[in-house]
Amino acid sequence: FSLGFVAIHFVAVQNLVVIKEIRHILLAIFLVIGIAMIMNNNGSYIRKNAFRFTVLVIFLYAITQVISLWFFNAHNGTTKNPHYLALYSSVGMVLAIYCFLNSSIKLKMMSGVCVLLLGGLLIQSSSRPAWIALIFTGLLVTFFLKRKSQLYALLTIVVTLLVLTLTNIGDFYERSKELIENIRTEERVAIWIDTWGMQGDSSLPEWVVGHGLNSFEEAFKPYSSYHILNIDFNSPHNYLLELLFTSGWLGIFLAFTMFWLVYKKLIHSIRLENEHRDVYMTLMAVLTTSIIFTSITLPFFTSSSMNIIALVVGVMFALEKGGQKVYYE
Repeated sequence: FSLGFVAIHFVAVQNLVVIKEIRHILLAIFLVIGIAMIMNNNGSYIRKNAFRFTVLVIFLYAITQVISLWFFNAHNGTTKNPHYLALYSSVGMVLAIYCFLNSSIKLKMMSGVCVLLLGGLLIQSSSRPAWIALIFTGLLVTFFLKRKSQLYALLTIVVTLLVLTLTNIGDFYERSKELIENIRTEERVAIWIDTWGMQGDSSLPEWVVGHGLNSFEEAFKPYSSYHILNIDFNSPHNYLLELLFTSGWLGIFLAFTMFWLVYKKLIHSIRLENEHRDVYMTLMAVLTTSIIFTSITLPFFTSSSMNIIALVVGVMFALEKGGQKVYYE
């Protein structure tokens, strides 16, 4: 499916130049292959150490960002963009919660600290897409939990939202209220309207195969109401509109089919009630959080988006291949 986007791009632009987006696709493909190969050659070692390594990576990420933000006054931590800080923190939050719920006493404290630190980073980022992604993901995961756990999960979501709203931490209430009241004039909505106007000028072949993977930013400038303010965008902050313009209806079909197959496999594995059920549920939560966040924030073919998808798919292959116990220590 990923190589299908490359083929569509070459047809659309009529040349074989390897651009940045193609490099991101190739990296993601080899990341999936690499994870599967490592699991195939060192499966026993990976199963014994993957959980502890995951906790350690999350902890190091959180500590590094906290030091960068609150001691060195770096506005976006070690990232170049607040969107990346929010994306990694929200995905890290999902993984940290999973680790906290499944770890032994030795790692539970470290996982709990990670949850608190990542929550602070999300509040610091003031990212509405991150909260939207986490809320939707929480509700989705709740649907697959046992009846008793569903009640606890829903209560946790409600209490968290109430605390954020009543205390207005990180301007959560004010920014949420602003979004609801000004939804029609919100920046993203204006971009979507302008993008649709640009798409309307496409020829029939361009509707089918698009304009090419790196075509949006320059093509959008004459249509953008923000261009006169010297503000330009490298994507429409909307996966459907982006894929339609860059890869046409064929690209949308490829993306929809790819995600449908991945989610079908995840849901099937969750319903099997085997020992990896919680892992598959976490993978679904990570993927959903990433897709919702990036779909209204970042380009589809950015490395952050593609690599998270690749990690999820790679771990799915590894679990399918390994099929043995994961050690929680």
